[in-house]
Amino acid sequence: MSRFLKITLKKDLLFQNKPTMKLQSFLLFLFILISPWVLYAQIEDVPNFSVSGRKYTLPITIQANGYTRIDKPVEVQLNFSTLLSQAGINTSFSEKSLQLIEVSPSGEILNSQIPFQFDKAPEFEAGKKALRTLVFLMQGITAPNQSRYYKLYFDDKDHPENPVKSLVSIQNIDAYEGYAAYKINTPTAEYYYHISSGGFASIKDKEGKDWVSYHPNDEPESGFMGRYRGIPNIAPPLFHPGSPEPKKYSKIIVEGPIKISLMTETEDKQWRTKWDIYPDYATMTLLQKGQEPYWILYEGTPGGEFNVEDYWVRSNGTREVMKPYLLKSQWTGHLPSPKWVYFGDHQLDRVLYYIHHEDYPHEDVLWHSGDGGMTVFGFGRGPTQKNWQQLSNAPAHLTLGFSEKNDFTFVGERINSAFKSLKISVGEVTKAE
Repeated sequence: MSRFLKITLKKDLLFQNKPTMKLQSFLLFLFILISPWVLYAQIEDVPNFSVSGRKYTLPITIQANGYTRIDKPVEVQLNFSTLLSQAGINTSFSEKSLQLIEVSPSGEILNSQIPFQFDKAPEFEAGKKALRTLVFLMQGITAPNQSRYYKLYFDDKDHPENPVKSLVSIQNIDAYEGYAAYKINTPTAEYYYHISSGGFASIKDKEGKDWVSYHPNDEPESGFMGRYRGIPNIAPPLFHPGSPEPKKYSKIIVEGPIKISLMTETEDKQWRTKWDIYPDYATMTLLQKGQEPYWILYEGTPGGEFNVEDYWVRSNGTREVMKPYLLKSQWTGHLPSPKWVYFGDHQLDRVLYYIHHEDYPHEDVLWHSGDGGMTVFGFGRGPTQKNWQQLSNAPAHLTLGFSEKNDFTFVGERINSAFKSLKISVGEVTKAE
């Protein structure tokens, strides 16, 4: 009786002229001679890797830093003027020569086509102060104590660029729920951001369910049914959908295949936010604030429509149905550290997580307006108008995203992957071999 064994070989490893590969090839053919198994070898057509003409390489090491990482975006600040000077190389570099590869600890190629983008800093000037941000995905699952190794090849002249599939995209919408908006598409969500106010009117999941559901409804209909909803609803500057006063201005500052960045600033230049939107989550940085304290809210509709059987979970694992928490019986207190929560619809597996990166000593609050209404959750919000806004620091960071399962361990893993810092090491520029 014949038995079959299928072995998959990669071209870019199989045909390298290295002693290790020669040994592996010898052992493979020895196995064929002595084994009763019939060998079926399939050679994958891996894209050819070539650094032909690229003169230099820069090693980059990423450590997971104690947390499991899932398709984690990585951002590496690079100043090529400094890097080249430190290496004693008197030349400029061409951003159209870049190619990023992943290698094993021993230097063998694992992936020769890592998708990336290379974003300008405001002070960028080619040949003088080449300060840029390399953004790429650390693909797959990275174990908590694992390190991943990359090499960035470059040159002082242009090379053909490898096409990168866009994981995020943006377009202008003339009117969405009454106002001009940016529409951002990612593999996990669809975002609608009001340009004149700096707030999300909608964040829709893969099934089209809107977890914000802003609508510009008028009196006498309750604002809880539409116009009060939004993210991040920062007051007092009102980064809130449908709230153009006080005047604010938004612009796209980064547009790439892996990250899109939006900036919104008040007319008096006292308050400024930046949203970085990645394939799996979005992060807001409150870059600047006025003298007043503020809050950050989630006022929305878990699962597309609020129901009193919807629930919320705190970072210590406490899970509560929202039904008891009407305004007069609201939950108020101090969230445990780290400061994150997630919200779920009682009929769905998917949840929306909401993370305040920095710790703080202030109060937090949660209540709801009943079936068909909305949640009212606030980082740094007090229970009464006398002490509503309590947060005071800038910069401050908020991250939100969807988890496709509501298991606490599963969600916590994705939360940590999204907001916990990586350890990044950049080596020295050397001449490519």
